[in-house]
Amino acid sequence: MMTDRNKDLLFCALAIVAALSVLVASFSYQSASAYFPQLLAVFIAMLAVVLGLQRLKAPAEPVEKPDHADLLGFAKVVISILAYTGAMLVVGFPIATVLFLTLMMLTLGERRLHLILPVALGLTGLLYFLFFWFLGVYPPEAMITF
Repeated sequence: MMTDRNKDLLFCALAIVAALSVLVASFSYQSASAYFPQLLAVFIAMLAVVLGLQRLKAPAEPVEKPDHADLLGFAKVVISILAYTGAMLVVGFPIATVLFLTLMMLTLGERRLHLILPVALGLTGLLYFLFFWFLGVYPPEAMITF
């Protein structure tokens, strides 16, 4: 059975694998485009190593009963991210991001609707500004343009 410690160690291993995959893939980018993914991959790998070392040093916990709610929550997040990626290709970054953030906040338990939409719109605007205006990254093309 998986204890919290073992779950954390598994997460760290997966985060390191994902970071290394992004790092390797980013070497095929142009040098100007590769800087941010490489920096992010190294940062994520370092954080995963630090968390892994902390969890390895922690004392072992008693074995708990299996909790399938954690697995269901993880599945919801992964499916949401995959759906967001697909939606971004269909309707574009702004609409897909507002929908994704709204649905994720609802999925994660936020019920104050008067906060959800302004936060989703504000974060989308901030991300749009940072990536497409400030950093000069080209937005992903959508099949449907508005």
